[in-house]
Amino acid sequence: MITVGIDSGKNRVDAVALLSGHIVRHYTIDLEKQKNKGRGWVLTTMDEGVFDFLLDLEAQYKMPIEVWVEEAIMVRSIRVAIELAETVGMILSLPYSVHKVTIDQWKMVAIGKGGVSKDEVRRVIALRHPETEELFGKRQDLFDAAGVSIYGEVVGSRPTS
Repeated sequence: MITVGIDSGKNRVDAVALLSGHIVRHYTIDLEKQKNKGRGWVLTTMDEGVFDFLLDLEAQYKMPIEVWVEEAIMVRSIRVAIELAETVGMILSLPYSVHKVTIDQWKMVAIGKGGVSKDEVRRVIALRHPETEELFGKRQDLFDAAGVSIYGEVVGSRPTS
């Protein structure tokens, strides 16, 4: 099983794919500079990009894919909150097994503590996966997506009762 963790924003999606604890691929689509094309265009373009990323993974590895997405966070701006929820909703509508996870949940499992800073997330992910410093550069959202995928791999591998 390939586990994909996704960290999303209003106009961007960052994804990291894990297979047996190893990062096999990552993906970013950031449409912040094209947001003037309209919300529908942004969501459709992100949907097509993420779907193509998942299709490519499926074709390359010939394995099922499980997707974990960080829940939309609450923000002061109602418009921004709606746009964040729209992005998560777009991901939830993908034709794959997709699950939501809260920030504190994935941080607790992947990092060891729920309320850690972005710097601590980066440090712990880089310790576990030294290649991420070069692969992800300064893109913190990819480190968060890696944390979400670690969470999904751990939780997805637990036996159900």
